Amino acid sequence: MAKERSRDWLFGPAPDLLLGCGGGYLLVFGLLALQGATIRAWLPLALIPLLVNSLLLPHYGATLIRVYENRSDRRAYAFGAVWMTLLLAGVFVASLYSVVLGSLLVTVYLTWSPWHYSWQNYGIAVLFLRRRGIAISGAADRLLRLSFHLGLWLVWLALHGETSLGNYAPDAVRGDALRLLPLGIPAGPRDAAVVVVGIAYLCATAGALALLLRSAPWRRLIPTLLMLLTQGLWFGIPVLVRHFGWFSSIEPLSIEHATYTFMWIAMGHGAQYLWVSAYFFNSRDGDRRYGRFFFRSLAIGAAAWTLPALAFAPGLIGSIPFEAGLGLLVASVVNIHHFIIDGEIWKLRSKPIAKILVQPDSGSSGAQTGHSSFHRFGWGILTAAGIVAYAITMTETVEREVGVERALSRGDIERVEQAATRLAWLGFDGPEVHTKIGSMAVDRNDARRAARAFERSLELWPTPAAWTGLGYVRGRLRGDWSSALAAFRAALDLDARYAEALFHSGVAYLELGLPERALEQLQAAERASPGSEKIRRAAARARAATAPGAPTSRGPPP
Repeated sequence: MAKERSRDWLFGPAPDLLLGCGGGYLLVFGLLALQGATIRAWLPLALIPLLVNSLLLPHYGATLIRVYENRSDRRAYAFGAVWMTLLLAGVFVASLYSVVLGSLLVTVYLTWSPWHYSWQNYGIAVLFLRRRGIAISGAADRLLRLSFHLGLWLVWLALHGETSLGNYAPDAVRGDALRLLPLGIPAGPRDAAVVVVGIAYLCATAGALALLLRSAPWRRLIPTLLMLLTQGLWFGIPVLVRHFGWFSSIEPLSIEHATYTFMWIAMGHGAQYLWVSAYFFNSRDGDRRYGRFFFRSLAIGAAAWTLPALAFAPGLIGSIPFEAGLGLLVASVVNIHHFIIDGEIWKLRSKPIAKILVQPDSGSSGAQTGHSSFHRFGWGILTAAGIVAYAITMTETVEREVGVERALSRGDIERVEQAATRLAWLGFDGPEVHTKIGSMAVDRNDARRAARAFERSLELWPTPAAWTGLGYVRGRLRGDWSSALAAFRAALDLDARYAEALFHSGVAYLELGLPERALEQLQAAERASPGSEKIRRAAARARAATAPGAPTSRGPPP
C-alpha cells in the first residue's frame, strides 16, 4: 500500500501540492485577500522582482540546460534549438530598428504567454491522472480541455478589446517604444463574448468536475482538482470578476492590484516548472543535487535575460533604452523561444517523457552524458557570466526602489541623481529617472538642473513627459514662451492626447496673446483629462479672453 501511494506523487504530497499543483499560490491568494495592504507595504511592487526573478530566471535556465547541454538533445530538438533560435535572433535585431515589427513581436509574446501557463497547468492535471492510472471518459477529457481553453479565451478577450478589461498582466509590462497591438474588439461585441464564453467556461468546468468525480474517489483526484482551481484563479475567474465588478473588495481579484497579483502567479508558474524539471533531471540522470540544479539554472537563465539587454544597450550596439522598450523586446524573444522549446520537450505522449513522468516504476535511466573539457569550460564561462548578470539584475531592482522611488518620496534629489549614475554604470540608463529628476528640480525652481535632466531624458529616448517638462522650464521658469511652445508641440507629436502637454500649450498660447488657439488646446485637454481643476480654470480664462470686447493683454499663468 505504501509503495502504491508513493506512485501517486513525484516528490511527495506536500511538495507536489504546494509547488506543482498551485497550493502555494492558493495560500498567497488567501493572505493577499486578508492582509494585502500589509504584504504590499512589506514587499512593494518595485521590490517583488527580487522574488520573481529568483524563480522565473531558473525556469528559463532549466529549459536551456535541458535542450543544449547534451548533443543528443540538441539533435532531437534541432528545430527549436537551432533554426527557431536563429530566426528569433534575426527578428530581435530587426525589431531594434522597426517599431512595428517590435510591437508585433511583443503582441505575440503577450498573447502566447497565458497559453503557455495554461497548458503547463493542463499537462500537470493530466500527469497526475495518468500516473495514478485513472482512466477518464472521452467526454470528461473533452470538458477538461474545454475548461482550460475557455479560460484562455476570456484572457484573450481582455487583452484584445478596444478598451482594457482591468489591465490583465502581463500586458502591464512597460515600454514607450514598443507596446501591445490589440485587435481592438469593440466594447459591445467583446462584452457579449465575455458573457457567452464565461457561461461556457463555468459549465465546462462544472461538467468536467462531475465526470471526474465519477471516475475515481475525490481523494485520488486532489491534484487534478487543485489544478482546475489554480487555473481558474490565474485566468478565467479574475477576468469575469473584473468585468462584472463582482467581489471587487477581494484584493487578488481586483483591477487595482492586477499587476501585483500576477507577479505571484508568475512565481507560481516558475516554481511549478522547476518542480517538474528537477524531478525529470533526477530521474533521467540520477542526480539528486537539487541545489546545484537550481544554481546552474539560475545562472543560465540570468545570462539569457541580461546579457542581450546589456549588449544592445544605448552606447554599445543598441539605441533603445531598457525601460523604453529594449527590456520588453528581450522579454518577448526569450519567452517566445522558451514557449517553442517547451512545446517540443514536454509532451506526455512522447515515450521518453512518459517513461519518466508517468511510469514511476521505470527507474532512473542513468543517462547522464560525459562532456569534453572544452564543453565543460564553455558552460562554466556561461555560468560565471550568468552569476554576474544576476547580480546586475538584482542591483538594478534595488537601486530603482531604494535609490529612486524611496528617495523621491523624501525629496532627496541628490540620491536620485546618484541612482541614475549607478543605473547608467549597470547598463540600465533610461529616460524615466531623468524625467523624475527634472520634475524634482522644477519643484525647487532650479531651472538649470531641471533643463539638464529633461534634455538628458530626451537624448536617451523622447517621451511626452520629458518634452512637457522642458517646455515648462523654458516658459514658466525662464519666460521664453515661444521656445516652450515648440517643446509642447514636440510632446503632442508623440502623443496627441497627452493632457499635460495640451494644458501647458494652451497656457503658452495665452501668454503669447493667442487666446483662440489657447482655447482649442485647453478644450482638447478637458476631453483628455475630464475634471481637472487647473485645466478648467485655464479654459475659463481663454474663453473670457476670446469674448467680444475682451482685452488682449497678457496675464499671469493660471
